Amino acid sequence: MSRSRIISVVLVALSILLAAPAVWGILGVDDGLIETSNEVDGVPVMLITPDGEASGLPGVVVVHGFAASSTIMEPLGRMLARAGYAVALPDVSGHGANSSSLSVDDTSRDELQVDVAAVLSWLGAQPAVDADRLALVGHSMGAGAVTRYSIDNPDAVQATVAISLPSSIEPVGIPRALLLLYGSAEPAGFATAAQEQFDALKAADPAADVVMEIIPGVEHISVVWSPSTAEATLGWIGSAVDGPTAPVDLDPAWLWLILLLLAGCLFAVPLPRWLFGPVRSEPEARVAGWVGIVLTFAAAVVASLVASFLGGAAESLIPVAVGGYLAVWFAVAAAVIGIGMIVVRRYRRRSFGPPNPRAIAATLGMTAFAVLLLILSARVTWATAAFVGPRWWVWIVLSLVLLGYFYADAVLVARASLGGRIGVLVANRLIITIVLFVSVLWLGAPSILTLLLPIMVLLFLLLGYLALIITWRVPGRFGPALVQAVPLAAIVASGFPLIG
Repeated sequence: MSRSRIISVVLVALSILLAAPAVWGILGVDDGLIETSNEVDGVPVMLITPDGEASGLPGVVVVHGFAASSTIMEPLGRMLARAGYAVALPDVSGHGANSSSLSVDDTSRDELQVDVAAVLSWLGAQPAVDADRLALVGHSMGAGAVTRYSIDNPDAVQATVAISLPSSIEPVGIPRALLLLYGSAEPAGFATAAQEQFDALKAADPAADVVMEIIPGVEHISVVWSPSTAEATLGWIGSAVDGPTAPVDLDPAWLWLILLLLAGCLFAVPLPRWLFGPVRSEPEARVAGWVGIVLTFAAAVVASLVASFLGGAAESLIPVAVGGYLAVWFAVAAAVIGIGMIVVRRYRRRSFGPPNPRAIAATLGMTAFAVLLLILSARVTWATAAFVGPRWWVWIVLSLVLLGYFYADAVLVARASLGGRIGVLVANRLIITIVLFVSVLWLGAPSILTLLLPIMVLLFLLLGYLALIITWRVPGRFGPALVQAVPLAAIVASGFPLIG
């Protein structure tokens, strides 16, 4: 057996060893639980209850945040169910499998109040649930929704847990018991919002049962998967509704996600050899490395300025939140890079030969693999990733726009040295991330971009890695561009909320 075949076998074996515990854990998440899919007034709801005969269970509605879905809250929901609660996890308007649109407003939108009221009423009417012992839990946008609901309807729920409240809400009423949680590594605005909410409720009623607590060592996304968050939530709700408070282990969704992605990265090394064949390519440098980095920086700055100037006009182009902004941003960035290469005269046209059917099929195969890896990893850990409503055509449009950008980027990255390719690619991704972050602070870009920064970095690294692997097999730029554009467009189109 040749050395390359031995390496391929070893990598496949390692990918299986990494994926196996994640798959085993994912398949066993519902052990001891009953999970049913329901629809409540158009809102998809997952109901989780302890297995076996049960009645008089306290009920909890757990609401996810912006650009997420019930999937990311399932570990917390399962923990509560194992402790002895009936848990409802909805996909609220515009999110996940919910085909309704979300209005462009603040984080405590009226549609969310309708969704929370409908799901809470439905949960209280379930035969196994005690309607007099109900609680609400929400994260980020969901925290704003449940906090507003508990303030406006103080007699409807006995306890509320607001994780990462995005902004304070005027106290029309005093909720029975409100716990405000936020991560120590989150942006300062979340601590400020919690403090303002605490102060407002205490000013309205010094005896108000409201408490603030910091969850150490977590940022805006990992706070929902923190054992400390789970322990604080369970203890608070249990004390308020006279329910179970004994600690229960939290499903390690973050670990499964990492294992699945690592397994996919290892499997992606031998896969191109099987698809493309043993031929290797040496991409010729068309643009000097420093020129590519300068062009990327200029493109990112101009794209941020144009997208911010267009503002709402950009967002109205695509019915997915942030989708219009990203479409304009990447289209302008691609144009700037293209014009820049003409101006500096560093780019020479390639001589295209006859199409290679195998290379085309292999590129499509690698792209399909990347899409499946991201979508399946998302669906079992942090996002429903359902293509409902207009999400299909949004995916196509964003894919075409991103294809233009990543094609231009592939020209900048191309060079014979693997180290050189990696260096330019990492530098370009770092520039994009930093400029997008700065544009949120100074230019009014969608703030959700900063909150999703860890996922953005992870996506850029993963897709860049797959692009580098493809460049070993084909000399062109279409392959690495396609394998980055289509999966990224799929995540945006299926993950960000529908707006109208």
